[in-house]
Amino acid sequence: MRIAIKAMDLLPGEMGGAGDYVYNLVHALARVDQQNEYLILLRHVNRDAFAGLNRPNFHGVVLESPLARPVAGPGRVLLPWLMRHLALAKALHNLFQVLQTRLGYDLAREIEKLEPDLMHFPQSVVDPLTLSLPCVLTLHDIQHEYYPEFFTAQELQSRRKTYKPSAEKASLIITDAEFTRQTLVEKYRMPADKIFPIPMGVDHTVFRPDHPREELQRLREKHRLPERFAFYPANTWPHKNHARLARAWALLRQRTRVDCPLVLTGKAREGHKRFLAEVERLGLQREILHLGYVPRQEMPLLYAAASFLIFPSLFEGFGLPVLEAMASGCPVACSNLTTLPEITGGAALLFDPHSEEEMAEAAWRLLEDRETRQALRQRGLERAQGFSWEKTARETLQVYYKAVQAPAG
Repeated sequence: MRIAIKAMDLLPGEMGGAGDYVYNLVHALARVDQQNEYLILLRHVNRDAFAGLNRPNFHGVVLESPLARPVAGPGRVLLPWLMRHLALAKALHNLFQVLQTRLGYDLAREIEKLEPDLMHFPQSVVDPLTLSLPCVLTLHDIQHEYYPEFFTAQELQSRRKTYKPSAEKASLIITDAEFTRQTLVEKYRMPADKIFPIPMGVDHTVFRPDHPREELQRLREKHRLPERFAFYPANTWPHKNHARLARAWALLRQRTRVDCPLVLTGKAREGHKRFLAEVERLGLQREILHLGYVPRQEMPLLYAAASFLIFPSLFEGFGLPVLEAMASGCPVACSNLTTLPEITGGAALLFDPHSEEEMAEAAWRLLEDRETRQALRQRGLERAQGFSWEKTARETLQVYYKAVQAPAG
């Protein structure tokens, strides 16, 4: 079987859990499947995303009109700047797509020329919808159907225009959790037997509890981290709930006088200004440390060094940081909403993310109750053992086989 995977929208380091999913899935498929042929579809700007993947049955294919070639070099240089201005980046991308179409470039035709038996769209959208091949769609979440207020008018319009038609077009759908399957049944009236929940994985050679003390000490010195701190890795999207977490931290400090900074990582997004204003209003500039974007290779050390992870997200399609923390031996306190109870499976301290009181209480317990902390650490390690990218890849491969036998969407 010849399988094409669209990775044209993959921007390494820029797309959070969805980007990690594409990158890790492709590498895991290369480890578990030496029989089928894979075509990884890329753009000029990200053509090196899988440069280290040396497998005879895996091939990177750049699919883009000649119009893109003159701007590929400048595009790479400008990419970090554009990713800080997402609205402009999306507008330019849409304009570029229109120009390509008007110049006669047909992506569906170019894909079909490669003669794949199956197309996998791993980032929530089937594009192009005119493709006549069997296709698998990984749909990570439909958060916009539950929290439309968290999206700009442009982004909301784009999601509503593409997500449901993509789900209808797909031969079969993969979700990261059973919760997301249920949302597709509820909101899009998708048949439940068309949807396959396949959890994301974790690399246990990277996210582990036994990092050398010297590495952890170098990390502390680099970022000026104390011996004890709570950790929350998340870009400041509105649903990540940073402002309410700041209020919970103020409550924790006021009631207990516990000295434990909250360390945050992630890029500034739509909720950042509100979060910073709340930190300043509460006078927590010394207690809440925002490190900004941290290189991916430092994340396993941060999990291992942290006293615990606190994850107050209002909506998740999976919640990869929670799994990575558990695999790293980092006790977890997290939201009791959406996918997180399913992923943690009784190995985390759950709280209502709308309640600052519950957040503060969970943080206090993990700071002051050593027995609870140790129990959650052990349960988290055991829970994480059930997840791996190889398992994700093998289950995904079974969906591929089913999809080529399914009727077209």
